[in-house]
Amino acid sequence: LVLVSSFTLGEVRLLTTKITMSDLRVRLVQPAISQKAKWTAGAFDELFSAYVDMSKAAPKNGRAPDVIIWPEGALPPSLDVLLSNESWTAPVMAGLLVDKQTLIMGTTRRVSDAKGHDIWHNSMVVLHQDGAQTRIEGAYDKFKLVPFGEFTPFASLTKPLGIEALTHFDDSFTAGPRTRAVTFDHLPRLLPLICYEGIFPGLDTTNYRASTDTLRPRWIVNISNDAWFGPTTGPLQHLNLASYRAIEEGLPMVRSTPTGISAVIDPLGRVLTETRIGTGQRAYVDATVPNAVTLSPYAAGHCLFAIFCTIFCLILVAFDTCVLVIKKNRVRGEQVHLG
Repeated sequence: LVLVSSFTLGEVRLLTTKITMSDLRVRLVQPAISQKAKWTAGAFDELFSAYVDMSKAAPKNGRAPDVIIWPEGALPPSLDVLLSNESWTAPVMAGLLVDKQTLIMGTTRRVSDAKGHDIWHNSMVVLHQDGAQTRIEGAYDKFKLVPFGEFTPFASLTKPLGIEALTHFDDSFTAGPRTRAVTFDHLPRLLPLICYEGIFPGLDTTNYRASTDTLRPRWIVNISNDAWFGPTTGPLQHLNLASYRAIEEGLPMVRSTPTGISAVIDPLGRVLTETRIGTGQRAYVDATVPNAVTLSPYAAGHCLFAIFCTIFCLILVAFDTCVLVIKKNRVRGEQVHLG
């Protein structure tokens, strides 16, 4: 009954929900470079040029994008190196955007903690062009880190054994605050998800009261580095799993990866075919982001959903236990009667 009811409600939602488009235009940039080639000596110039050329290319369908999105860990150098006054990349980055345009990029970010020690974050950074000035609007630091890929569990025990995270510096990433919807100037409120954060339901535990709740995000931005998967079905599986976050929240998702699959997903979890950039394809695509739809029951009460599932499972366990007890008593009674 639960499965049939869920299927029926899902079909009704698909048939009766009207998808409308917002005024927000985005450009997804996919350079199609493998993880190994990305870190090959001498490859940086080509990779950087690919990002710059596609970001500055003439708009498709007439209107220039409001937002350009680069994937997770787009470039090998950290943000402070890319924007350093001594770096040749800094003036290029300063001239990348046109006036009132925004860049969302995945990058490694180095900051200092309260004790003055350097710590590293896997971050989503937002830059905005205001006249002749490019400024950093803010950043989201990844909360759900990959064990051994981004940090070393029980480092005090594993490092002496030579087991370290697969980062390109002598340290692990540090997790940021718990994932939540954030607001940056010049952008609709968004829910940021970096890489495999997109496969976890309910990282944002906020229970929104209504579809018009001002705290509710208007879209999801998922940047990922699916180059790790290589020529496997991994990118397709990752895209499929990430699309469930759009379904749960009733929000459109914009997904950017360096090797595929990049796409815009509507708030019912369906990939907009014309926005899809396949695995291994070097391309950019300009797309209009759909509007959010009515708040889903899941998004309205994450805790209530978890409580319902727990109570339902407990009822099943209790029912099963009662059935077993009744059966045992019946068999015992029959044996006594026959004896």
